[in-house]
Parts: sequence; C-alpha cells; structure tokens
Amino acid sequence: MRRWNPVVLVLSVVCGTVVLTDSAAQAQVAPKSRITRPSELPSFSYALTGNMEAFVRAGTSAPTLALSAAVRRDLESVLRTYDIADAGLIRSIKSSLTQIAMLEGRNDDALQLIEERSALATRFASRVLTGINPRAMIVAQRVHPDIASPGYATAVGRELTTLLRALPYDSVQNDLREAKSGFPFMTDALVVGQLRGGTQELVDKQGSVTLAIARDLIATAYTLRFELPIKPTLAAAFDTVLAGRTLAEKADIWKDRSVTFTTAKDLTPVVVGVWDSGIDTALFSPQLLRNARGRPVVMGFNQFIEPENTPTARISPELMARRGEMTKIFKGMSDLDANMDTPDAKYVRERLAALTPDSAEIYDRWQSQWNGYSHRTAVSSVAVEGNPAARIVLGRMQFSSSAIPDPCPSRANARREARMLARMVQHFRTHKARVVNMSWMRPEYGFLGELERCAPSLTAAERAAIARYAVATLKRTMTASMRAAPENLFVAAAGNAGQDTEFNDFALRIDLPNMLIVGAVDRSGDVVSFTNTGPLVKMFANGYLVETRQMRGGGTETVSGTSFAAPGVVNTVAKMLAVQPTLTTAAIVEILFRTADTRGAPNLRLLNPAKAVAEARVSPAATLRKP
Repeated sequence: MRRWNPVVLVLSVVCGTVVLTDSAAQAQVAPKSRITRPSELPSFSYALTGNMEAFVRAGTSAPTLALSAAVRRDLESVLRTYDIADAGLIRSIKSSLTQIAMLEGRNDDALQLIEERSALATRFASRVLTGINPRAMIVAQRVHPDIASPGYATAVGRELTTLLRALPYDSVQNDLREAKSGFPFMTDALVVGQLRGGTQELVDKQGSVTLAIARDLIATAYTLRFELPIKPTLAAAFDTVLAGRTLAEKADIWKDRSVTFTTAKDLTPVVVGVWDSGIDTALFSPQLLRNARGRPVVMGFNQFIEPENTPTARISPELMARRGEMTKIFKGMSDLDANMDTPDAKYVRERLAALTPDSAEIYDRWQSQWNGYSHRTAVSSVAVEGNPAARIVLGRMQFSSSAIPDPCPSRANARREARMLARMVQHFRTHKARVVNMSWMRPEYGFLGELERCAPSLTAAERAAIARYAVATLKRTMTASMRAAPENLFVAAAGNAGQDTEFNDFALRIDLPNMLIVGAVDRSGDVVSFTNTGPLVKMFANGYLVETRQMRGGGTETVSGTSFAAPGVVNTVAKMLAVQPTLTTAAIVEILFRTADTRGAPNLRLLNPAKAVAEARVSPAATLRKP
C-alpha cells in the first residue's frame, strides 16, 4: 500500500524580467505592458513537496488554500499589470480565479468573475453557458450550506435544470452535447490518476511546480470537492434537456453541397498529400500512390525525428493486442459526443468507471498513442471520400505521447525537425501532390507545456526562449519550402483550443498564396466552440461529428476537430483538379473563395464543394496552369 506523505508548501515566487508590485497607487500610474504571445507572460514557481494526490484530495486544507492564495495573488497581478491581447487567455485566468474563490468560500466574488468571463466570450453559446454549473451550486449553497447533504445536490439539480431549460436550445445544443459527453470522463481515477505520473515525478525531482501546473492542481481540487460528488446530478440536468434529441435535429447544409464521383471515368488522377501520423493502407489500397515496386509511397519519421518509412507508427505489442478494445472505445466516445446511447457508448462509460488511479495513467497513455496511430486514417478518409481519382502520397511524423515528453524540445531538436519538414515538402513536390493536408500545428504554448514537464530545471525565461525559437525555426523553414513550391496548395488545420491564432502562434501560421488555414463549423454552418480563429483562418468547413473510417475492422466513427475540417477542403480541391487538372493554385484558391458562402465576419467563408467543383469544370483558359 502506498504511503501518503504530508504535503509541505513553501511559497516562493520567481518572476521573469518584470518585478510585480502590490502597490495599488503604482499600478494605477504605470502603463500596462502589452502581452502579444504566451511566452511573454511572467513566470511563477511554487515550492511544493509531498504526495500530490493527498494534496488535491485535501480540498480546503491549509496547504491547498495556501497554494490557492499564492496563485490568486499572481494571477490578479498579471491582470492588473499587463494588457493581454487575447480574451481567451483572460477568460482562462478568470476561470482559475473562479475556482479559487469557491474553494475559499467567496461565492459572491465567484459570481462576479463568471459575469466577467461571460462578457469576454465571442460566441453566444459560450456567453450564456459560462459558469452555469457553479452558478447553480452557489444558488443551492444559499439554502444548503452543507455541500455533502442530499438537499444540496437536489437543489443544484433543480437550479441547473431551470437554467438550462431557459436557454434557446437551437443556439446552444452543440455546447450542451459537448458538456454532457465529458461526464463519463469525470471519474475519481481519471481525475487523480494523471497526478501519479508526470506531476508527481516533477514534484519529487524538482520540489516545485510552475503556475500552469499549480493551476491544474487547483482545478483538480475544485473538481474533487464541488463536481465529482454530484456528477450524477449534473449529468441528469443535461440529460433532461438533451433527452431524445440528437444531432439529426439540426439542419445539415453539407448534404446538398457535397460531390461524389462514382467512377474514375473522365477524371484525371490527382495526387493528394496527407501529412500526419499514420494510415491503415489496407483501407485505401486503390487510392494509394505506388512506386515502381507497387508499394505505397511514404516518407516517415518517428518521434525522435529519425527516418522510419512505414505507413504507421510502431505500437507496442501490448497495445496492439487491445486493438479491438481501443477501436470500440473510440467509437463509443464518438457516440457520446453525438448524444447517442449505443452499446459502444455504454461500454465506454462502464470501462471508464472501472478504472483505478493506477490503471487510469496507463489508459490515458494508450488512448494518446492510439489517437496518434489512427488519426491520419480518419483524416485520409475525409480527404479522398467520393473521389476514385485521388491517389494518396504519405508523409508521416509522430510526437511523444508520454507524460514527460521524450525527446524534450530544444534548439537542436528544432533544427532537426525543421530539416525534416523541408524534406517532407520536397517529398510531396517530387511526387507531384497538388494539394497537401496538414492536420497538425506545433504551437508555442505546446512547446512551453512540454518544456515545463521535461525541462523544469531551466528558468522560465530559458523555456520561453526555446519555445519561441522552435516555432520561429519551423515557421521559417516551412515558409521558405512552401514558397518554393507554388504548384502545391497546403491546407492546414486551425487548431482546437478555441483561441485567437494571432496571439497563440504556431509553426503553420503562415500567410502565403499557396497556404490555407481552415477552421471548423458544424452541420448547419455555425462556428463550433473549439475552433481557433483569426485573420489567417480564411476558410471554414464541417469539423463537427464528421463521419470517418476507423482502422481496419473498426467500421466508421464520427469525429470532431479542425483536423477533419481541413481535409474537407482538400477533398474539394482534389475533385476540382480531377475535373480540371490544369488549374493553377491561384485559380483554385480564387474559386474556393468566390464560391464560398460568407457569414458574419469577412473571413468566415463556408466551403461550398458543389459550387467549387462546378466552377472548376468551366474555368476559362486564363485561370489555367500552363501544361
């Protein structure tokens, strides 16, 4: 039996280049420094020792409240001292402050923070649903201060149901489904299991945690105290509103604008590049570009940036032995997302409920590996669906899925990765891929998060510098490589963090005539909650519960993400080229933009495959590429 050590918290704050002050007068006089990217934020460190599971389970004990108070002080100083150019980050900070307020019993402050977060939301559904669960909890606590009492849970359920029923269902239904689908993952094992790996190892080795990890610990303590004990009540409230209502109730604009070729007759073969993680070649045998030996054309690299020209990543025999289980789990998760009560959805709920904290860590690692293993198969199925003229050329790369990233980001690894990216672009050029799908990002915040876990001994300034260097190096290489390949159209996913890409930089945030960044909308063309947006996100396509193929023997599943919106655009471009192979890249982009439906902001262009393909058929010679 594992022994729990007492938790010792020593408050020590390490700031970057800016010294924070508690002087209200000085804060009022000094102009706020502008923050334009995550790595420019000040850094904080909190000395922490002991067992992290015991720490988060302690809830409102002195050590937990001491950490909460220190994090509150630092987050409030950031908001007071800096002008942050990203409403999403401000919302995130205020979310942590809301959790701290509730842990400290400052419910009125929590309500005020919820109102402030709501005002910062750009989507209607986000505004009205912000903090809806804690709002119901706070109302219930006014009558039932003892949150362990049955009366409290009943009051929360009654208030939450009232709040949810008052919302316009058509405008919030996607967000309600997303919220409900998360409840099966809110188990004691999954909530605390993640601490037993990377977080506990960091605390044991380093004796301190960064602000990001401290916020995660507070969020876990909040979940264990306020949400997990009444999870059935919270889930029941959402069930009451969603009962019997599935995605099918929402109008599907994509059926009428889809294009399907039933035969390759009169079509020109078109090479489609899929640059991702791994593909089950057996599912796409007739649509694979093959070399002189009849083998699929593939260039691949493993997580250590070493050449490994296989169509899929190498998976441990232990995980491969669970292939059927993982396929069933992924199918069940997609059914949960769609609010479908299927046998697979039931299996997932039961499987998650049976996990122990120790097995949860293993499950999380397996799920991450399987997601990377199967991701490109799903992406490829969207990219070539309904197009027998498409021929896939593979470009495979993979990233670490362990709690402590291996390899750890560094300047040397950034340069090695950049060389790999340049080779990959040349690979697609050599094999004449007219359109290339890239459902990956390499964002700055991703490098920062990895470095916090694998290089905690570095100063925050050193980690930020490495993250900036990595993104800049990859972006510089990709820009030069793509600029030298004007005949190739590169299509990238915008990302799924619900962020502004202008603030949250990533390697593929590139403005070139042969580059398109794609965001996600749902079946009705409404912007989804998770999609990143920004001036360079110039096209939107269906990325919500898109039907894709699973790995061999797995059938189909519905998946969500900009990873599946981008190949929707690739699919349309490949069909345009199949009917008119001499289109220039410029002509393709012009047709896509001209035939798109515009909604809301000027950059919100909705892909219209039927119109685009029809326009390609009749394009005048002036828009054609020289043979």
